[in-house]
This record gives sequence, C-alpha cells and structure tokens, in this order.
Amino acid sequence: MSIHQFTRALDLVSDKTSGECSLLTLRTFLFVAKRGKCTQKDVELELKISNAAASRNVSWWTDRRYDRQQGMNFIERVEQDADRRFKELTLTAQGKKFYAELLEVMKG
Repeated sequence: MSIHQFTRALDLVSDKTSGECSLLTLRTFLFVAKRGKCTQKDVELELKISNAAASRNVSWWTDRRYDRQQGMNFIERVEQDADRRFKELTLTAQGKKFYAELLEVMKG
C-alpha cells in the first residue's frame, strides 16, 4: 500500500467519523471486520486491552456509544443467552459497506 492509499483510507475514516476516531477504535473495527464474527473478549485478548477499553471501543461502533451518544451503527453487539458477559460481534450492513469502501480505497 502506498502512502497515498494510506492517507486516502485515513481521510475516509475521518470523514465517516467526523474526525473523532482514535487509532485503537479503528483497530477494534478492523479486527471485527476481518474476523466477521467474534466476541468482545476476542477483541480484548487480540488487541491486548482491558475489558473496559474493549467495551468502550466496541460500543463506539454500535448504535449507542458508552457515553450514551449516537454510535456509528457499524457493529452489532449481542449478549449470548448462556452467559451475558460474552458479547458476540458482527458487522451491520452499514459496517460491511464502510469496510468495503475502506478496502477499495486501500487498493488504489
């Protein structure tokens, strides 16, 4: 990937998120997008962050952020019936569209 492609990808993220997305928050989205389906615990372990940080960064991409603000609605978080501590994560239709746009920009 060229620096131009990288810059265009960052510009897309900035445009979609009004410039509010941190690198860790973006890494969270990309991890879920790449996996297709995972748990919040997977995010915590893979990104080597605390449970609170994983929850906060995942919620940023859901319909309602941790601070009760409107989220991006790019990730759906569903509590598992057997154990509510485990949250299954998948991309919403909007999240899949954004991920496809991001991949397209990175291709050049």
